[in-house]
Amino acid sequence: MAFQSSSNVLTLQLTARDGTLQVRATADRGEARAETAAPTAELLTPLTRYEPGDFPEAVVAPLGDALTRRLLAGDVRKLAADLLGDARAAKVPVRIELRFDPDQVELAQFPWEMIRSEQGEYLVRDGLVDLTRYISYPQPPPVFDATINEQPLLRVVAAPSTLGVLEFGDLGLQHVETLPHASFAALTNKLLVERTVLWGLQFDGHGGVLPQCGHCDVLSLPTSRFCRMCGKPLGEAEQVGALAFERQGMVDWVAAGEFGSLLYNAHIRLAVLLACESARIGGRTVWSGLAPKLLLAGVPAVLGMQYPVYDDYANLFARTFYASLLRTGDVVAAMRAARRADVREAWYSPVLYLRRRAAPSVAEPALPAFQQRAVDTAAPEAAEAGSTFLVRLWIRRPGTPQRSEAQLRAELDVPEGIAVRTKEDVAEVKFAPVPGRALRRGEVDVRLDAIGGDVQRGEITLFVDEHLDAPPAIFAVRAAAPGRARLLFNLMQDGGQIASVVHHVTVYATGATVPVASTRVTVASHLVQATTGDPVSTVPTPAPVEAPTQPYPRPLPPAPAPPAPASRTYPAPQAPAVPPPVSAARGGASGWTAPAFAAGGWAGTGAFKALLGATAADGAPVSRLTDLLLGLVAGLIIAWSLRRSDPRFRAGQVALIAVGWTLAWAALPLFAGVIESTTTGRIAAGVASGALGGVITAAVLGSAGHRGMASIAGSWVFAFVLAQLMAPALGAGLPPILSSAVFWGLIAGIGTALTTRVMRDA
Repeated sequence: MAFQSSSNVLTLQLTARDGTLQVRATADRGEARAETAAPTAELLTPLTRYEPGDFPEAVVAPLGDALTRRLLAGDVRKLAADLLGDARAAKVPVRIELRFDPDQVELAQFPWEMIRSEQGEYLVRDGLVDLTRYISYPQPPPVFDATINEQPLLRVVAAPSTLGVLEFGDLGLQHVETLPHASFAALTNKLLVERTVLWGLQFDGHGGVLPQCGHCDVLSLPTSRFCRMCGKPLGEAEQVGALAFERQGMVDWVAAGEFGSLLYNAHIRLAVLLACESARIGGRTVWSGLAPKLLLAGVPAVLGMQYPVYDDYANLFARTFYASLLRTGDVVAAMRAARRADVREAWYSPVLYLRRRAAPSVAEPALPAFQQRAVDTAAPEAAEAGSTFLVRLWIRRPGTPQRSEAQLRAELDVPEGIAVRTKEDVAEVKFAPVPGRALRRGEVDVRLDAIGGDVQRGEITLFVDEHLDAPPAIFAVRAAAPGRARLLFNLMQDGGQIASVVHHVTVYATGATVPVASTRVTVASHLVQATTGDPVSTVPTPAPVEAPTQPYPRPLPPAPAPPAPASRTYPAPQAPAVPPPVSAARGGASGWTAPAFAAGGWAGTGAFKALLGATAADGAPVSRLTDLLLGLVAGLIIAWSLRRSDPRFRAGQVALIAVGWTLAWAALPLFAGVIESTTTGRIAAGVASGALGGVITAAVLGSAGHRGMASIAGSWVFAFVLAQLMAPALGAGLPPILSSAVFWGLIAGIGTALTTRVMRDA
C-alpha cells in the first residue's frame, strides 16, 4: 500500500464528554487542541425529511458547514489550513485520519465526509482531502501489490426476493469468484472449508441496522417492538449492523458479529460492502456497525455505505475503485477516485475504515498486565469418515457469557436434537502495551493438529484486547479412516505454549449412523496460566458412542463452480448454486407442496364428512366417533404435510400433531347452534378450534427447535376464523358437499402455508 508522505497527514482524535467535543490534532509540523460544543442528533434532523442517500444541496451544505465548525476549530483549524495550503501548492490531497475510541458512538454516526472549506468547497468530494476513519485498534496497514492481479476477489451476491431486485455490473477485474444467491452456509463453506486464498471480498446486496434481542440474540425488523422469537420487548435492544443473505429465496439476516467471525479466519485484506447502511453505527459501541466489526475481525481495510445508494452508482463506484486500486495499489487514492466518479449521486455515503499501527510514543511505556480470560473450545463428538466438520476456539472475558447450545449448533452446523455440554474456567493471559496508545493487547497464535484427520489450515492468530472479545478461531477438519481422531489445540504466546486442549472425535464408517441420544457437541473451557504455561484443568472425556441410528454430521454443502474466466459479470438469476442444509428452519420441500397437499387432503375429508351427513337417515349429523376418526385422518394429513417441510420429525412428534388436530376437528361441531349463529359466535368458534390445534402444533415444532411458536399458533387461529366468516357465503352459494370441501380445504391451505413460512423464516 503506497501511503503518501506523512507531511500531508493530519490525525484528528475525537472525544465527546459532557456535551463538549475535544479534538486533538497531530501532524509532522506540530500538534493542536480545540474544544467546541459536541454535535447533537438535531443536526441530522433535516436529513429525515428526504429519502436516505438522496439529500438536496440545500440540506447537505448547512450540515457540512456545521460539522466543519466543530471538527476544525481554533488552533486545529489553523494547523489544517496550513496543511491545505501546502497541499494545494503541491497538487496533492491532505489525508485526514479521524480516530474514534470504541465508546464514541455518537461521533461516529455523523457524515464527516460532508466538511467544507471557507470558500464552500466540499473538501472530500472535490479531492482536496482524503478522509478515512480509524478506530483505536492497532494493526499494520494492508498492502495491495501485484498479487491482486493473481489472486481472486470473492464477490458475494445475495438478493432475497422479499427485499427487491438488484442490478449487478461488471467489476473490471480479471480474477473474480462469484457466489450467486449466497446463503451464509455457502459462504462458510467457501471461506472455512475450501480455504480459498483471496485478497478481498465484496458483498452485493441489502444491509441495515436491526435490533438484536438481549435474551435470545435474534434479529428483528427496525419497526418491531417485540422480539419475533421470544416476545421480549426490544426497547433496550442493541442496534447492530446486519447483512441480508438468502435462504431458499427468503431473507436470512446475519449480524455483524457472525459475519465478522467468518472473515476473522480468512486473511482478507479488503472488504467492500455495497449494501445500505453497511457503514452506519447504531449500537452502544462503534463495534456494533458492520464496517467497524470487520476491523475487529482482522480485516485491515473496510469500505461501506452510510446511506442507501442506487445500483447504477454502486456499480460505477466499484468499477472505478478497483481500476484505481490496480493502478496505484493505494486504497485511499482508489476511494478518492471512486467517490468522484459521479458527484451528482450520494458521494458522501461511502466510508473507508482502516486499522493502522500507531507511531511509537515518547512517553514511558506501560507495563504488561495479566488478566483473567476463558478459553472455550467446541467440537462434535462424532463424524463420518470422509466428511468435513468445524471446530472452534474462543478467548473471552469472564463477564461474557458462553455461547448457547443453539448458537454453537448453528455456527458449527450441528443438527438439531444433539445436546451441547459446557464447562467454564478462567485464565490468566498476558497483555502487552501498545506503543503510542493507552491500551494493551495480547497476540495469541492458535495451532490445531489432528491425528486421524486433516486440518484445512492449522494456524490462526487471535488479537485479544483488554476491553473487547475477539471473534473465535474456526477450523475445518476432514475426518479420515474410522476410529478415533485426536484434535490438539495449542495456544502460543511470546514463543511459549500457554495452553493446550484436546478433543476426541469418533470417526465412523461411511453410511453408518450414530444414536442421537449419545451424540453431542463437546464444549470445554480450559484454564490457562499464562505466566507458567501450565494447564490447570483437563478436557472432559467424551462418552462412548452407542449403536448408530442417525447419520452425523451432515457434509457441508459443496462449493459452487466459479464462473468462466471470460465472463466477469453477475449471471442471470437462477436456482441457488449451493443448496442450504436441511435444518430446523430450512424446509426440504418446495414452498407450496405442503400447503397444497394439506388443502387437498382436508378438502377431501370435509367432502366425505358432508357426504356421510347427506346420506344419513333424517339428515342426522355424523356420530362423535365418526368425527374423531375423520379428525384423526385430518390430523395425520397436517402432520405429514409439515414433515415434508422438516423431514427430521420423529414418529412421536407426528403423533402429537395428529392428536391435536383430531381434537380441533372434532371440537368445531360442538359449537354448532350454540355460538355460531352470529358473527361474534363464528369468530369465537374459529378462535377456540384454531387455538386448540395451533397451540399443540406450535409446541411440537418448538420442541423440534423451530422458532416463532406464537406466530404458528396465530396462523391457525387466523385460518379458522377466516373460514368461519366465509362459511355463510359458502353454504348459500355451493352444494353442501362442495361447501364443506372448500371450508376445510381453505383452513388447511392457509394454516399450513403460514406455518411453513414461519418455519423457513423464523
